[in-house]
Amino acid sequence: MLSPGSRAIAIPVATGGASTGLLFPGDRVDVILTQNFRGEATAITRRSVSETVVENLRVLAIDALDAKGGGSFGRTVTLEVTPEQAEKINVATELGKLSLTLRSVSGRNGVVATSTAGPGQATGVKPTWAGDVSPALGGAMPEKAIIVQQPPVEVVRGSKREAVKTE
Repeated sequence: MLSPGSRAIAIPVATGGASTGLLFPGDRVDVILTQNFRGEATAITRRSVSETVVENLRVLAIDALDAKGGGSFGRTVTLEVTPEQAEKINVATELGKLSLTLRSVSGRNGVVATSTAGPGQATGVKPTWAGDVSPALGGAMPEKAIIVQQPPVEVVRGSKREAVKTE
């Protein structure tokens, strides 16, 4: 049963994490978008990014999908959302891979977890870039050649001075 004003949206999620058997109807999840950017103009530390798109959504249903003859296995998860959240999720589906993280029902001391943001609202989680996860990526790119400008050389022969070009 949907809450008043809510909608149901079915989304494909990557296998792994909460979508591989730990997830049940009634659970609360966050939707995470992972994108990959290609191109020589993009720094290697900025070629992949993951960010939380919407938080604290209620799971309504989980369906397993099996591609005929391909052996590929994935899941479709149906979530309770507002119309605005549905739009965000639809755009995120076009941008990259979606995955879910299962939220705890209780906080650190066994108290039911609460958030200052309402269900589905973002709490200001910042994107995590490839360079944030793997500092080694910063060393993967060859260093730019540093051109050191040599000071001019002046040769003095008696009272005659001449500049000599150096390279």
